[in-house]
Amino acid sequence: MLDRSADKPAVRLRMALRHETREAHQALDDLMSTFVLDDPTDYARFLTVHDMVLPAAERALEESGIARDLPDWPRRRRRAALHDDLAELSDRPQRPALQPSFDFSSQAARLGAAYVLEGSRMGARMLVDKVPEGDSRFPTRFLRHGEGERLWPGFIQMLDTADGAGLQQERAIAEAEHMFDSYRRAAEALLKAESLKTVL
Repeated sequence: MLDRSADKPAVRLRMALRHETREAHQALDDLMSTFVLDDPTDYARFLTVHDMVLPAAERALEESGIARDLPDWPRRRRRAALHDDLAELSDRPQRPALQPSFDFSSQAARLGAAYVLEGSRMGARMLVDKVPEGDSRFPTRFLRHGEGERLWPGFIQMLDTADGAGLQQERAIAEAEHMFDSYRRAAEALLKAESLKTVL
């Protein structure tokens, strides 16, 4: 009989990340679902929320050595696609002055954050179906990034390997929660700014 005991730590981390961050994840999903993606104004807001977090997170990950953990990192980063989409929008909301802070000094922290970013790419596959196709007001480089590539399975394989080698699970979970919270705070700040603009 095949001994799968070596697989158990990896399964624990994957399930722990999903389970322990579910509240933070759901809070973010509830907030982001208020953006109607076939409305050009809301679509611009949706992309702007990502722009308030993702570029800073990717740069911080790179400065902390994410390429050592994910050798195919250049294929995974999405800020250029996001920048190009935003550049095509004729009416972009003003970004609130919100600067997320990250501490990716450990491998566990980097992989916890990457878990959220890679999961976001997975979610984009469903969201892109809500965006009008062929409409120049809805560029979709960001949402379509990585189509046809097996980036998520590759990430999970690497996560399993790191977990089996003794990755600090608590640190990974804490950073994943922090990443979800960073997106949520960005969405809240943007919605508040947009609401105040409407009142004025």
